Amino acid sequence: MLQHTQGTPPFSFRHPQLSVISLGAQGIVVPLVNTAAEAQKAVAAAKYPPQGVRGFCFSRMNNYGLNFNGYAKNANDNIAVVIMIESREAVENIDEILEVEGVDGVFIGPYDMSGSYDLTGQIDHEVIRNACRVVVDACARHHKSAGLHLVHPTPESITQTLADGFTFIAIGVDMVFLNHASSLALKDAKQAMREGALRQETYV
Repeated sequence: MLQHTQGTPPFSFRHPQLSVISLGAQGIVVPLVNTAAEAQKAVAAAKYPPQGVRGFCFSRMNNYGLNFNGYAKNANDNIAVVIMIESREAVENIDEILEVEGVDGVFIGPYDMSGSYDLTGQIDHEVIRNACRVVVDACARHHKSAGLHLVHPTPESITQTLADGFTFIAIGVDMVFLNHASSLALKDAKQAMREGALRQETYV
């Protein structure tokens, strides 16, 4: 393995990022970034020197060294860095965060954001909607992507999110999908059992 050893890793979440990039991910979403300094560290983790501090190695992303030179040459341009905006502090610092070179966009985590405003779970509260507008407007000024997680997506909420200016959306979450599908399955099963019971009564 070839490992770059210049300097000391400047922050604690460097290694989780490196693990997914080394597996071939072409983008990372970094949680709980509240300041420009933290955004700079996130970018540094994803970029090879001189733009960052990522180490060189043989792994899945470069076909275990067979494409080492080609991957190393182009990786900095091909890996997207998306910063999660999940707090009041991050909203207040949004312009400075978006000014960081290498930040390609931001992604709002609505539930964590609502908690930081002491409005836990009230993701449709006007205060939270206003905070989202601040982020979207800042992204437009800086020509960066604005993302939002729609935990409970509906046709109406997706249409509204696009109208609000968001340019990429995470649709749902596995637990919501499983709950919805299992609820429908249970409803169908109960209906079938009721219909079966009625047919049995008919035969009596």
